[in-house]
Amino acid sequence: MKIKSYLYIALFGLISLACARFEEEAIQESAPLVEMRLTACMDSEEAITKTYLDGQPVASVRNTYWLPEDAIGVTGSKNVAKFENICEDTTSVAFFEGQYESLNTYYAFYPYSADASFSSSDASLTLNIPQVQKYQENTFATDVVPMVAKFNIGDSLYFKNICGGFVVKMTGTEKVQSLRLTAYTSNGSDAKISGPFKVNMKSETFEMEPTESSMTSILVDCGDGVQLNEGEPTAFHFILPPAVYNGIKLLVTTTDGARMIKSTDKAVNIRRSNISYISAFKFEDNVVPVDLSQQGHANCYIVPEVGIYSFDATVIGNGAFGLIDNAGFHTDDYHITPESVEVLWQDRENVIYDVTLREGRVHFLSDGVEGNALVAVIDAAGNILWSWHIWSTDQPKEQKYVNGTGTYMVLDRNLGATRASRGEENDWQDGIGTVYFWGRKDPFYAETFIRGKESLSMEESILNPTTSHSTGSWNDFKAWMDPYISNAWSIEQKTIYDPCPAGYRVPIENIWNGFTLTNSTSTNIDEFNIEGTYDCGFEFYINDAKTETAWYPPTHSITWSSDYWEVGAEGRYWSVNPVEGNKKKRYFHFMHNSPTDTNVEIGVDIDNGWALSVRCMKDQMAHNISVELSGVHNVTQTSAYVTGEVAVQGNFEVEKSGYVIGTDSSVSVDNGRVVYSDAKTGDISKTIDGLSPMTQYYIKAFAVTVDGRVYYSYVKHFITPNESGIIDLNLNESANCYIVDSKSATYCFDLVKGNSSESVGTVVSAEVLWETYNSLEEVLQGTVVSSVSIEGNHVIMEIQDDARHGNALVVVKDATGVILWSWHIWVTDFDPELTAQTYISGAVMMDRNLGALRATPGDPSVNGLFYQWGRKDPLLGAYSENTFITTYPSDVKQYTDSENAQNLDFAIQNPSTVLAAGYNKIGSWNYDKTIYDPCPAGWRVPDAGPGVWEGIDTHVMRDGGYYFETPYSTPTAFYPATGYTHGDNNSIMYYGGAIYSWSCTNVNDKNDKSAYTMCMYYETHDPQRSTGKNNEHPVRCMKIDNTGEIGRGDDYIVDDEYEW
Repeated sequence: MKIKSYLYIALFGLISLACARFEEEAIQESAPLVEMRLTACMDSEEAITKTYLDGQPVASVRNTYWLPEDAIGVTGSKNVAKFENICEDTTSVAFFEGQYESLNTYYAFYPYSADASFSSSDASLTLNIPQVQKYQENTFATDVVPMVAKFNIGDSLYFKNICGGFVVKMTGTEKVQSLRLTAYTSNGSDAKISGPFKVNMKSETFEMEPTESSMTSILVDCGDGVQLNEGEPTAFHFILPPAVYNGIKLLVTTTDGARMIKSTDKAVNIRRSNISYISAFKFEDNVVPVDLSQQGHANCYIVPEVGIYSFDATVIGNGAFGLIDNAGFHTDDYHITPESVEVLWQDRENVIYDVTLREGRVHFLSDGVEGNALVAVIDAAGNILWSWHIWSTDQPKEQKYVNGTGTYMVLDRNLGATRASRGEENDWQDGIGTVYFWGRKDPFYAETFIRGKESLSMEESILNPTTSHSTGSWNDFKAWMDPYISNAWSIEQKTIYDPCPAGYRVPIENIWNGFTLTNSTSTNIDEFNIEGTYDCGFEFYINDAKTETAWYPPTHSITWSSDYWEVGAEGRYWSVNPVEGNKKKRYFHFMHNSPTDTNVEIGVDIDNGWALSVRCMKDQMAHNISVELSGVHNVTQTSAYVTGEVAVQGNFEVEKSGYVIGTDSSVSVDNGRVVYSDAKTGDISKTIDGLSPMTQYYIKAFAVTVDGRVYYSYVKHFITPNESGIIDLNLNESANCYIVDSKSATYCFDLVKGNSSESVGTVVSAEVLWETYNSLEEVLQGTVVSSVSIEGNHVIMEIQDDARHGNALVVVKDATGVILWSWHIWVTDFDPELTAQTYISGAVMMDRNLGALRATPGDPSVNGLFYQWGRKDPLLGAYSENTFITTYPSDVKQYTDSENAQNLDFAIQNPSTVLAAGYNKIGSWNYDKTIYDPCPAGWRVPDAGPGVWEGIDTHVMRDGGYYFETPYSTPTAFYPATGYTHGDNNSIMYYGGAIYSWSCTNVNDKNDKSAYTMCMYYETHDPQRSTGKNNEHPVRCMKIDNTGEIGRGDDYIVDDEYEW
């Protein structure tokens, strides 16, 4: 049945049948072009969408319209003309006007593209199937469905669709960022499904053929994301060239970086003017990317093939291995906390794509396009924290250079190059690679860089990785760095600024010694140690037997004045070697204008303000052995299963590895029990037997090299359970705060008041009063602490295997439901003994606030919880300048300004109620830890005065907080600028600008309504700042048994009989 003309279009026919006529206007005889008006309308028996559908559901008849912005192309000879819709409204009939020469036969296509071309010799039209197709609800993207028509003057114009459709339907709770589809040919290779295709206009069915530039994937781009739902599936539409595909693969990426691969090896027949469906499925995160940083962190990661990749973006450069003490580096902390990721540049389109940041890792996809990209991670303020070079090339090979100075393993190509040999014609240009300023980690290419000021600090270069300096003149020989860092690239070790991949480094100048027969600079071509003659580079012999060569092409350079030099007949390559007495550096250089105008220079001087090429050498001097203790699992009375890994970078051989365990945190192979693993490197997981029940153990993984050096992991601790399988948190002493790991276990602690053996009374029930993740994320009940119960004189507490890091408050009640006591449960893998910092005063302090989930700056979870002075129970901490962290239940925090509520019993019975008016608890915190102290066992609220916080006048404000010097610990102490909560009105004060950290010291005496805090507020730094006790501040706990002499003023006597 024929659908009514001009009005309707059937979606699944995929033929848009348009009738048209040309109206010729009067023209001069000499004019080569004819003015034409094309009347286009829909008169369809099979139709699919042309430009716009009316939004009805898929699989129904839908109205179709021309849009005012529509344009079509008209051709018939080598030229292609654009005809534009002259209607101002959306209509079912449109008028297109344009010019074209007078011919017998014309060809038209939609949508118009300036890239379209026509070959009159074989009547083929080259059109583009978009590789990126924008998501559009319930239909195809605008302007992606190609149509063609062949007509003669006076004939009707029939548009026919030349592609077919494919619809994917999905359910779930995620928000979809993109869908990438690939298809396979009958021999299993990737089919070409997008980009330019040749359309045979002589054929009645308009057959299509791919071109050399056709591509093997189609991406549906969902913009800011398309929300899935668990009920009705969401449809995503692809336009494909007609073919029988031997299977398809779909990669779905969500806005939070999760990915799913869905594929079938069944044949899929895409027919012209038809839509094919595939059954709906639910999104599942099932992709495990290749971990580029698994074998070592670096500033450059090699991507050798098609795949899904990720790397650790919380570690800069080569991490701890790349730091040099007292070298003037911009930081002594190799950890960062990124918030987002951005691709700064790519030297070819789609070298990488779908780049996301997820849980501190950068994820991306590669289709195998060779080239280079620069990826940066960004902090919450929008500043670049660090950037990495992604080098997409076939895996470079190592070449052995042998000369009179030694043997060196060197990569076969320049850093950033995609070939290692001359090749034919202009192939050699792919061997040039990128260029680098001496001491900088980031590559530069072509004219993409920005010229900056005369010099940059290292920190400025990190914040602006595409910005170059602009040094004055040829003879200035200035360093681009100010202040100057002489060993940003070092002979002694690979640094965090080295641009080479893991296991490699910028070379020493000696690698080139054999490139002339004299082992030194020469201008005599007969003395060059080369095979053949100059041909877009030299083939240098790299051994005495002259059996192997290395090809060195001419290179780009960026000069002292930031001019970009195109490739001529010169090659310049950096070494790490300095020139004594100035800021110049050594480099390798060759030039060849003619056989008589040529040279090879080894180890000559150049200003480090130039950018040159780099040929990386194997890091033979590195001590890059990474030992990781991943976790302690399945702990019983007498055994534990320990997981760990040993990774080696460079030429190091591990003789043995394993674990050392003991009851002291300083455990080592010299004083602990050693258990060797079955493997020397890689996975060294092991079951450790022979443990004692109810004992706290400390454990490290270790590796020993063949030359006897020992490398350790960070230390972890665990407690073996009792005969009932329960871990006793009172093994050492009682407290009001207990730290527990987030792994599955059953814990217990005594029904006694903190830091004492005093009973809390007759308990009949226990419950979790509140839980929090220290964030704004909705908290699910039981995900921090699963459950609590009472058994005899103990609280029994269950932690699930998948428990979230966070904080909880556990309370016990009497028979009438009155709270008798409460304990803060701090669920984290943090061990305060292992990360403690010694201050200038000698005080040993935690490296984070009480209740904080991490110590790394830049994350709101470093803020911790807040406390009113003298109270044992935490209150909600600040997340931002006007937002508190979220809890379950959400309304846990209460307030009272009643004078009758200012007493000890009320505070204990209402641990989450803020006491406002008249609050002045008497002597409930003191130098001798009291039963109201909120710190874990072995720790207490610190003293005030310049004693504990001596040296805070030497501080730096950065990363949302303050650093100050702690010469006996690394890194320096960091205090987040949490501000505080005002006790009178619950407003957050000075967030992001100030620290007020509680001390246990009253201002005058125990009856005073004020106590001291340590305060930092921009230029103000006061170790003894008075504040009202009803305000809520963070606490940084101090170790009780520290031996340092702390100036604390006069002692106070604890009075046990006090009132509020």
